[in-house]
Amino acid sequence: MPLRGADDPDARLLRWGWLAFFVWTALGGVQLWHSLRAGEEALVGVALVAPVWAAWFLWLLWRGAVALRFAARQRTLGRWQGSYFEFDGRQIRILFADEQVLIAAADVFDALGTDARGREPERVRLLAGRDGLIELEAQRLLVFTARGLRAWMERRTDPAVMRFRRWFESEVAAPRRRHDQPSPAAG
Repeated sequence: MPLRGADDPDARLLRWGWLAFFVWTALGGVQLWHSLRAGEEALVGVALVAPVWAAWFLWLLWRGAVALRFAARQRTLGRWQGSYFEFDGRQIRILFADEQVLIAAADVFDALGTDARGREPERVRLLAGRDGLIELEAQRLLVFTARGLRAWMERRTDPAVMRFRRWFESEVAAPRRRHDQPSPAAG
C-alpha cells in the first residue's frame, strides 16, 4: 500500500535526507556520550539532537495518520471498489456479491430525484418486496436487490424511471448475465 503525501521530486533527495538525519543523530549521540562521560552537562548533546528527533517523531506521526486515514477509507469503500456505474452524470454504486446484484438505494433515489417520503424504507419495501430492499449491516447502507429494483420501478411511471430502467437493463443486468453464462468453448 503506497503512502499518500507529497510526491518526491527525486529519489536522491530522499536518500540524502535520510543520510543527513542519521549523521546528525549519530553526531548528537556521540556528543551526548562524551558529555556524560566527562561529567559535563548533557544539554549540549540533547540540544543538538532534540530538534532532529522531534522532527522525525512528528514526521512518523504525520505519515502514520495519513496511512491510517487512507486505510480506513479503503476499508469502508473496499467492497465497492470498481463497482461504480454512471447514470445521467450521477454515480451509482453497484455491488456484485456472489449471484446477487446489489444497488445502493440512496444513489438510485438521488438519480431519480425521489422525495423524502418516497425514500422511507417501509414505503419502498411495499413496492420492492420484503427482500427487495435490504440493509448491509457492515456498512449500514440500504441496497436494492436486482429483483427488488425491478419491482420498485414497475410501480413507477416517471420518465426518469423509464430511462433508468433501460439503463439498468442494458448497462448492468445484460452484461452481468453475459458474464455469468458459461462460454460455449468450456462445454
